[in-house]
Amino acid sequence: MSALERTEVRVPDDGGLAAALALAGTRGGDPARTPGGGEREGAPGAAGAGGVDVASAEAHRRAQGRAEGCRHPDGVSGLLPGREALADVKVSGPRRWWGGPLDVEGLALGSSRLAAAALARLIGRPGALSLRSERVAAAFDSFRLLRVGGEPVQGFAPLSRFWPCADGWLRTHANYPHHRARLLAALGLGEGAGPGALGAALARLTAAEAEHRIVERGGVAAAVRSRTDWAASAAGVEASLFAHAPLRLERSGPDGPGAAGRGSEGQTGAGRAGGPGEPAPWPEPRTDGVPPLREPWRPEPRHARAPLSGLRVLDLSRVIAGPTASRTLAALGADVLRLDPPVLPELRDQYLDTGTGKRRASVDLGAEAARIHALLADAHVVITGYRPGSLEALGFGPAQLARRHPHLAVASLSAWGPGPWAERRGFDSIVQAASGISLEYRDGHGHPGALPVQALDHATGQLLVAGLASLLWARLDPAAGSPAPGSAPGDATASGPHPGGLVTASLAHTAEALWALGTHRDPAPAGHADPAGAPPAGAARVVEPVSWRPEPGGPEVLAAPSALDLDGAPAAPAAWSLAPTDLAWNEGLAADTVSAPTVEP
Repeated sequence: MSALERTEVRVPDDGGLAAALALAGTRGGDPARTPGGGEREGAPGAAGAGGVDVASAEAHRRAQGRAEGCRHPDGVSGLLPGREALADVKVSGPRRWWGGPLDVEGLALGSSRLAAAALARLIGRPGALSLRSERVAAAFDSFRLLRVGGEPVQGFAPLSRFWPCADGWLRTHANYPHHRARLLAALGLGEGAGPGALGAALARLTAAEAEHRIVERGGVAAAVRSRTDWAASAAGVEASLFAHAPLRLERSGPDGPGAAGRGSEGQTGAGRAGGPGEPAPWPEPRTDGVPPLREPWRPEPRHARAPLSGLRVLDLSRVIAGPTASRTLAALGADVLRLDPPVLPELRDQYLDTGTGKRRASVDLGAEAARIHALLADAHVVITGYRPGSLEALGFGPAQLARRHPHLAVASLSAWGPGPWAERRGFDSIVQAASGISLEYRDGHGHPGALPVQALDHATGQLLVAGLASLLWARLDPAAGSPAPGSAPGDATASGPHPGGLVTASLAHTAEALWALGTHRDPAPAGHADPAGAPPAGAARVVEPVSWRPEPGGPEVLAAPSALDLDGAPAAPAAWSLAPTDLAWNEGLAADTVSAPTVEP
């Protein structure tokens, strides 16, 4: 089933197993189907389809050509967990609770189940990690349930919303001050302009005109598109290629992972030049060949309640998806250090939502490159989540990291993935608007809506965990997955430590995977209810909260650390202190703040 087909299905009561298999790329049928491959209305090349531009048609032809190298059989023969490992993950609680036309619960349970299976395999304890619907629901709705000093936090800023335009709707994102300033400047409005002035300016423009003006000025916005319009766009064609394989894994070879490397199923990569996960020229001369590989991290059985103890994770991401991945790792004992730029800081509440169990430092990557590379030399995992090209300019692009530090498991996260929108800014709400989800959730008056939670962000975070855990497992198992690209039998890595690799994901690819799960005949099943509950302001949460204080004497924070249970209890790190430890790889860094040019989300 293509993500662009409107196929109605009934939700299987299987604890999200079918959804997990689909997210792992094991759905039956041809996963490489692309728009225009059939007689669907509005698809490029379909009879009667109008308004398909040259860029869209060209993107469609490229996608069809690349699809020949992306087919893989039903069943996992590569790095991601297979059916047996997924079936070992116990799931309790209802299968549907939010309701709605799309299977958001399947996306939540399936992505969390895939992460749990990959982590259990990594630590050598099948079945140790399980899921409860109420925990998964709370983790995916964590921001709404977040309490700081007993009070709820603000969600979207006043200028982050849907706006009526001359011919449709526009979605904007202005939570960050610099994005708000660019939004107003793009429309000729002053810093003090409010919703009334912005609404009046947008009402005089078409949605496409408004989107173009705002994006051109570095703001964040998307015209609210129908599913058909998204399918007919060049960006939609590119994204649809990943509907049945939203997660891409590549083993590192002598020169790092490459665009034509073999993924988790041995497929040829479908990236584009300069896109996420593709090799970028390393700016420094290398005369020493491939750096010597460090020994892989190994789980220690004695750390039963913290099975990822000793795993060092450098988090170069922000907002929700990347920090959700590192929060999940921290909840199982990993030592996570998050690095934020000294300017354009993260929003306080956004950080508190996903900051449990981590340490944080403020440092400029450009000014302190040598120190960061020293950290990476002793790290095991790095998570990146800035726009493609931002980190590459500083020498910290995902492929650059994988080449200079081939032992690392590198996660590369973006909003749109490869394609014409690769460098465009985006957030969960913006991807929903562009990909047809917002119109699918419109109300009775035609006003666009949204998913019940920020599901694209949270599911992508869980997919990253699954990919990273699979790469770490592959370092421990000589027979795991397909050979590293560029490697040959008898390669030096065959008898010594194995390299790491690269996992790439994007919110747009996760959106396509959600569509591929199908629309439903039971959009609001009888008696459905959110198992996590909706506590009133200041009340204790229904699901076990994590309590921590980011500052001594500061307000208590109640947050959800993880969707996973470990041996029947909520996965949670043993300590919540953010104070620096005596680990050599982080010594002295947590107190540093350096002012210099930086990158932005």
